[in-house]
Formats: sequence, structure tokens, C-alpha cells
Amino acid sequence: MDYRRTSILLIFLLISFIGVSVFQYWQLDQTRRELDIITKNFNELSETVDILVEKAGEGQIILTTSYDLQFVRESEDRFDYIGPTSALFYAPGEASVLEISLLITELSDGVNVPLVIQEGNAVSINSATVCIEKDGYSLCHAPIIWEVNTTQAGTYTVFLPSKGWYTISISGKIEIIMPAGGFNHPLIGSLLLNGSWEVTPVNVKVTFRVSNEELRNLFAINENYVIP
Repeated sequence: MDYRRTSILLIFLLISFIGVSVFQYWQLDQTRRELDIITKNFNELSETVDILVEKAGEGQIILTTSYDLQFVRESEDRFDYIGPTSALFYAPGEASVLEISLLITELSDGVNVPLVIQEGNAVSINSATVCIEKDGYSLCHAPIIWEVNTTQAGTYTVFLPSKGWYTISISGKIEIIMPAGGFNHPLIGSLLLNGSWEVTPVNVKVTFRVSNEELRNLFAINENYVIP
């Protein structure tokens, strides 16, 4: 009887050992698969970063999944405000979608927030396709692919026509003054009343993202062309 009990006990222990070994093997296999996935994702992300840096060109390039613009003015000084009010960004995918979230904390009656998306670098004459002649000078601007004037907070979706550079502004289109070469960029909250300009308090913020699943929603900002 003792031998039989010992044999049964040994068989039970052997089966238990085999069961534990199989479970441990399964756990190790699952861990290996997860590590393979992490490695693959890391390699894809590294390739994406390399592509973005290469395409973004010269300048102070940052890679991000979101970026903020703001316009905050509390004083009566027209130029005493906090920015930036525009940014130059690179959409890396052919099917990129620009997602804009607008927050308005303070805005006077009669004042609009002019959101504008221009194709290319709007502060460079090389992107300008439209010029309007004035008295001795011209105002030129890059193509406008989307715009809206609003007084309400909200969200907007813009389908970008192709990969490449775009300029987003929360204070209207950016125009190049030729032949001088400077640029004209309106400011929010300046009202023409009784023949004179009056400045009003403003507190506006925009957060934007470039959605693209293939490149994990990464996009590039060239901070050399961010307008304060």
C-alpha cells in the first residue's frame, strides 16, 4: 500500500509540475509576443520621427500630438498681449485631419475670432498666390483652404488636401506686404468706433491636432515661424 500511495503521489506531483511548466511556458510566450509588439511599435515610431524631421526641413522643429495657440490681452495697449496667435505645422499624411478645439473665456460684443488655415508658409512670399494692389504696394497671401468667423467656443474638423506645410491663425489671414517684405497680421479685439480704434479685453485659446492613424497622430511644428 505504501508503494502504491507513493506512486500515486509521485504521479500527482509530476502532473502538477507539467501543468505549472505549461502555464509558465504560456506566460513566457505571451510576454515574448508583447515584447515583439512593443519592439515593432517602437521601430515604426522611430521611422515616423525620422520621416517628420526630414520632411520638416530647417528651423527649430518640434514633434508633438497637439499644439496650443492663444490670444490674451487685459490692458488697453493694442500690442500688449500674450501669444502665439499662429503656427506653421507639417501634416505628414495624405489623409490627415485637422481637429481644432476653440475655448473663449472673454470676448467683447462685436468682436469675432477669425480662424484661418492657409496652405504653405503664410509668412513667406513663396507660398503667396493671391496679390491685391494698393497705393504703391501689394498685399499677398497664401491660399486659404478653410476659415470661419465665430463668437462661440466649439470644435472644428478640417480635412487637409495633402501632406505638407500649413499655417493656422486665430486672428485672421496673414498677408505679405510687398515690396517691403513685412507681413500684416490682424489682432483680435480692435474695434473701430466713432472713427477711432478701441482695444477690448480678449482671452481665446485654440488647441489643435493633426489626426493620422498611420503616423500615430504625430506632426511637426516649425517654431521659427510661430508668430507671437
